[in-house]
Amino acid sequence: MATLGFPSSVTSNVLYKRFPQVVIQQYNAGSGFVVTNVSPNEVDQLGGATKTLAPQDTWHAQYHFTLIKTRHKMKMGTDLQLLRLNVYNSQFSAGQYFFDRVYTQGPSPAQATSTGGHGFASFLLGVPIGGTMTFSPRLFLYQKYYGFYFQDDFRVTNKLTLNLGLRYEYLTPYAEKHGQMGYFDLDGIEPVTGGKGVFRILKPGEYQTDPARKKLGPHVGIAYQIDSKTVMRVAGAIFYAANNNINAASTDFGNGGFVSNFITLGPPNPTPFTPPVGGSWSNPFAGGFSYPDRTTTFPGQNIRMWVRKQPLAYVGNWSLSIQRALSPTLLVEGAYVGSKITHTFWNRQRNANDPLLLSQWGSRLLDRVPNPYFGKVPAGVLSFPHRREASTAEALPALSGGPHRPGPIRGLGVSEHDDAPREAVLPRRDAFGRLHPIEASFRSAGVRHLGGGPFQLVRPEIQPVA
Repeated sequence: MATLGFPSSVTSNVLYKRFPQVVIQQYNAGSGFVVTNVSPNEVDQLGGATKTLAPQDTWHAQYHFTLIKTRHKMKMGTDLQLLRLNVYNSQFSAGQYFFDRVYTQGPSPAQATSTGGHGFASFLLGVPIGGTMTFSPRLFLYQKYYGFYFQDDFRVTNKLTLNLGLRYEYLTPYAEKHGQMGYFDLDGIEPVTGGKGVFRILKPGEYQTDPARKKLGPHVGIAYQIDSKTVMRVAGAIFYAANNNINAASTDFGNGGFVSNFITLGPPNPTPFTPPVGGSWSNPFAGGFSYPDRTTTFPGQNIRMWVRKQPLAYVGNWSLSIQRALSPTLLVEGAYVGSKITHTFWNRQRNANDPLLLSQWGSRLLDRVPNPYFGKVPAGVLSFPHRREASTAEALPALSGGPHRPGPIRGLGVSEHDDAPREAVLPRRDAFGRLHPIEASFRSAGVRHLGGGPFQLVRPEIQPVA
């Protein structure tokens, strides 16, 4: 990368050596300029290959025992597991650089246009509109699983059979061998800004979330022979999720130490749609880098992690079926199957800006104003003396009353407490260089119900832990 003209401040921070990703576009997706049936790229992107490693293994120890006595068939056993996963994803370790037509449009640089400018011209000038450089930790994760069960098939009479069982399952939260994971403390105070909510790093082997040990899963099944040709079966059970995945991709697992340093060419230019004075990709991270270590709380940066307290998803199943023999070779069955999933997880934004702010404040959100966090935030766009009006938490009416009332940067922009696991994203500049206020993405608890219908095969048998 040094041969391409990048300074040592960039090349010395490349954790995985690769060619940087360079994307030249006529317009950027999400810019508001929409073109259909055509690619936004002027030329094929350069670089972009990532290194992904996810070796894993699982160690099992099982024991199962069956005892048949008179009308009882009893089963019991245990399943013990050690689950290990090593994860690394280089992401944009050498940087990602977007060039579009914004910085070369005209004739007035202060006036956006849908026809002016050229992405390749911006590339030749060396002024990227946005991009990022990521630091990805190498994680050595592990979990432990404990499963115990007891089941009794009790033939009460020649026509009535009960299938009774109880299962206990406990899967520990993720732990990391070298303490490279953290969590978000909603009640803690961020020491740099004094805001409520702070990132805390864990000790080696410490669980990222609170263990959920109280998980008993009962199973009940009833089979009754109504007559010589008809049997009715009823069953119900509760199952707990074997695993709540911390992150859908094997990039960071919500560890909090995955850092995206967004391009900052310098203090914002007083003229909108114009690169900072003297800014270029010869020093694309003029605002410095935020490094993941055991002391930083990432003020003014984007991080992704979980809170300590979260529920575990579980499924309630129930069924009713009637089976009838019409002839020695023909059997029909009608069944109803129900399923209710509680504490499912999804991402959602809770404190994003009200869209009405755009119409109320318009271009004033792009005004260059003094930065109240100058000297407090060590890296990124908020490390300069000035910033855009829309770049901090002041644009969040729920937190501060509107863009005209400054408020402290917070680790998470909400204070309500619930049992939902969450992801937090702090003030940032997106991949296209546009400034965003504090955002928060939550994995929240909810309920989902699935109904069944006729002609679904149902059996009340209860399977042991496997």
